[in-house]
Amino acid sequence: MDIPKFLKDIIDNISIANVFEWLAEIPLFLARPKYFYRLFIAKGLPHQASKVIFYTLLLLLVHFGFSSPSYEAGYKAIYVILMLIMPFCIINSLTLKLTNKYFVFWHIFSYCYIIGTLYFIPILIFSNLFLKTENYTFYFISNLTNAILFFSILFLLPIALTKNFKKAILAILLNICFVNVFLVSLGLIIKDNYSNVVDFDPIMNELFHITDDIKSYPGKPKYYRIEVDYDSNKTIRSICFEDNDTVKIYGPEHLKVLRELYRTNVKILDSLRPKLIFNRNKKISKKFSDHYKLFNTYFDYEPNPETIFRTEESISKKDKTLKKKVIFYEIEDVYFKNYYDFRKDIDDIVAMNDYATTPTYFFGIITYPINLILEYSDIKTTEEMTIQF
Repeated sequence: MDIPKFLKDIIDNISIANVFEWLAEIPLFLARPKYFYRLFIAKGLPHQASKVIFYTLLLLLVHFGFSSPSYEAGYKAIYVILMLIMPFCIINSLTLKLTNKYFVFWHIFSYCYIIGTLYFIPILIFSNLFLKTENYTFYFISNLTNAILFFSILFLLPIALTKNFKKAILAILLNICFVNVFLVSLGLIIKDNYSNVVDFDPIMNELFHITDDIKSYPGKPKYYRIEVDYDSNKTIRSICFEDNDTVKIYGPEHLKVLRELYRTNVKILDSLRPKLIFNRNKKISKKFSDHYKLFNTYFDYEPNPETIFRTEESISKKDKTLKKKVIFYEIEDVYFKNYYDFRKDIDDIVAMNDYATTPTYFFGIITYPINLILEYSDIKTTEEMTIQF
């Protein structure tokens, strides 16, 4: 069976000479996108298709080398690129229809696809280096490359495809408008308040769910309280939690429940730790578990007399005998050491995440109109990490 001439031409174009030429054109694509585009469309359709296929094979080669060796994962990478670029292909088509009047959709699609493919390669490399080393510098570079990718599709493509500077500026402004309209429409159509993904950073996303099943009383344990009733010869032990500006006292039964909660928290955290993917989160979960273990030992001993900060006495008016005495003990900082270390590690990760995601501020500038709309609507929901003492 003879191969159709078009397919034969595509196969024949993937030659050693052309492969080296296409590799050499990658820096040209980065430095002079307009000239790269002109070189691309100057060739015939079979040559263009061969070039697109070669860059796809290059992406798959890098994907198999740095990420997953499975074919399914490679296909997913291509699928992700296609899903990401298709809205921008449509947006650029609408823009060029309004500015240039004439355009070839294949040229827009293939150029967007090449942009996505060539930029997705470093994104893939640095994302996988981040996952393996947990070094946020690699995550920063990945996000920076991602920002450059969308900058190229939104700005460089109109520059490459329009005929003069005024039309290029108009095309860029139209692209920004269409992107915001698209995102608003997407936000109205797709609303998932039950998604488990809270951040694109996988370390943060895993960390967020460490505390899902952790339970305690609201606020922070502040004081230990011992009340001695000399008439009934009873001693009542309780703990005081400071929740914002309110102090809540939990008596003996609540104290038993609290200790049981802490033991349960330890079991949950210790059983969860082997299932965690990232070493940072394994260390953090251990510190959190150690906090509950250590704090529970506070109730096993008599409190340190040196931590008494207040004493209340009730004296009989008749015989001047002591009827009741309440002693308040401040809980020592040593019992919070693991918790403070745990919180510091979380703050460090949040700070590194903030640093690594600074390139995404580009999207915030582009989508400023939509952010104003979402700020006064329920389209976008945010979730905060809650941590119990």
